[in-house]
Formats: sequence, C-alpha cells, structure tokens
Amino acid sequence: MLSPRLYIFLSLLLFSLATQGCLAVIAGGAAGLAGAAAYEYWKGNVSEHVPAERQAVWQATHAALADLQLPVLYSGTEGEALLIESRSPNDEPIKITLAAAKSQLPQGPARTEVSIRVGTWGDEYLSRRILEQIYARLGQTPAPVHAAASR
Repeated sequence: MLSPRLYIFLSLLLFSLATQGCLAVIAGGAAGLAGAAAYEYWKGNVSEHVPAERQAVWQATHAALADLQLPVLYSGTEGEALLIESRSPNDEPIKITLAAAKSQLPQGPARTEVSIRVGTWGDEYLSRRILEQIYARLGQTPAPVHAAASR
C-alpha cells in the first residue's frame, strides 16, 4: 500500500507530466497573439513617399490639420525625423512623422516619407484623409491606394 505522501507526490508528478503539453500550447497561443498584435500595429500605419521637400510637406501638414480642424498638440523633431502630434474627433492620438526619403536617382527630385498613425490600431480612413489634404495643400494629386501600398 502507498503512503499518503508518496501518493500525493506521484499524483503531482503525473499531473505535471500530463499538463506539460498544455503549457506548450498555451505559450504558443500567447506568442501567436503577440505576433498578430504586432502585425495589426504595423498594418495600421499609413506611409507614403511624397514628391516634395520635407519643409514644404511640414508646412502643408500643419495647414492640412487646420483645414480638417485637428489641433496641433506637438510639433518638433524625433531623431532626424519631424514629428507632428494631434488628436482625432474621437480623442485618438494622431502621430505624423516626416522623414527625408532617398531619391532613386542621384540627382532625382526630393521626396519625403510621410507616416500617419491614428490611435493604437490605426484608422486607415482618417489617415488617408489627412494624407489627401497634405497633397491638396502641396497642389498635388495623391497616388492611387494600390500604387501606394506596393512601395
């Protein structure tokens, strides 16, 4: 006959062996969710190369936000990029980053990479609306959405 201590020890050992596979499944599921969350965050960022000098895009962005009645809460630098922060009508943070983009040709025209994120997961409609207004302020027409996505 097994002593109560040995019985408890063997029961715990058997339980731990039986649940090791479950622990791996739980850990794998958690890692998958973290990866999906990171993808959604990346996916929520609207980014496009605008054919204009960064300073001109900076001024056009400020004017575009004023046109859309979105307040400028911060306007400054973040590393080598220019940063403008605002808030949406739904009180979501808006972050617009302007970075100098290298031209594909040695003496090619200046380009600025404009990245817009609204909120944590992104709001593609509002981001694209802001981008369209930046183009309008620059006197340009935005690239079609499918062309912008392939860059």
